[in-house]
Amino acid sequence: MGYEFEEEMRNQRLSQRRIAEGLLLIFIVFIILSLLAQLFSSHVHYRSKYPESSLNLVPVGGWEPCDLGRDSNPLLKEQHRLAVLVPFRDRFTELQQFLPHLDRFLTDQNVVHTFYIINQVDDFRFNRGALLNVGVLDSFKAETEGVKIENPLSHSSPPRRTHCYRLPSTDYLALHDVDLLPVDQALRYTWPTGTGPVHLLPAEIHPRYYWYKYYFGGVVLIRRVEFKDIDGMSNLFWGWGAEDDEFSLRIKRAGLKVSKPVDVTMGMNAFKIIHNEVRHVRDGQTYYDPRVRKLLRNPTGGLSTANYSVDSRRLIQISGVPALVVNVRLACNVDVDLCIESSKRLPDEPKEKS
Repeated sequence: MGYEFEEEMRNQRLSQRRIAEGLLLIFIVFIILSLLAQLFSSHVHYRSKYPESSLNLVPVGGWEPCDLGRDSNPLLKEQHRLAVLVPFRDRFTELQQFLPHLDRFLTDQNVVHTFYIINQVDDFRFNRGALLNVGVLDSFKAETEGVKIENPLSHSSPPRRTHCYRLPSTDYLALHDVDLLPVDQALRYTWPTGTGPVHLLPAEIHPRYYWYKYYFGGVVLIRRVEFKDIDGMSNLFWGWGAEDDEFSLRIKRAGLKVSKPVDVTMGMNAFKIIHNEVRHVRDGQTYYDPRVRKLLRNPTGGLSTANYSVDSRRLIQISGVPALVVNVRLACNVDVDLCIESSKRLPDEPKEKS
């Protein structure tokens, strides 16, 4: 009797264990099927939004894959969008401050915007005018045709893999130095209401160039169509300063009126300057060269004659603020000693003895 009881108890325990194992197996299968269903559902939803060639991208607001097959993001009639064009070289410390600061400043003014960093990667002197021309041309291409961008924000993308993006349309420009941070809210980055550009940092509020009444650098707002009408800026000025002077002359010759900010209460503190004069000495060696002075009197070329090549385009984010970096090589278009600093020029080849 005792043996039969123990055998029955053993069979019950075995049966219970098999039932438990079966239930566990059913539960595991259910979990797996649920995960597969969720994964399939999200994959189908993602594919319905972006074509297969654009999978694994992490789109930035308003940036669309090129193969969506629809027109570039058109602006609403009542909406304007600003392209912030930043001529750039070796200023990453400043850029880390600039992007989040200006993004907040523009957002506070309800100015929708896109950042373009035009990075000169050749060995020539810095050419601000040519870089801004490149920024205007390349941003227009990015907003109409789309451009290939390296290493978007997706961590699953292989190194140096490119994807084609089309960016939101912009209709006016901020030609903006990276070392200037606006502080006074009277500095309005909104759509220019008058005919002609807005110089947000005129001499009278500039803490360094207040003595030069013809100063026209730093930050200028201008409509795309106006920049195109005056053929942009000259590509001929290598080094610091002269491109702004020539740009001002172009605007005057075109009969455009330059506006300035009003009700600026902070005076020379309206902008914070973060340029480090010790680390980044301005290259003014060519400014007073007679050949450069002659170019000022006889302006030629501009947006229509920009000569450059794009090495690559990269999407970056600093403190959550996206920007398109365009790595550019410019072509020397004047005497080589104006393009290249003496310390970087190769020594002359020795002459053969006669």
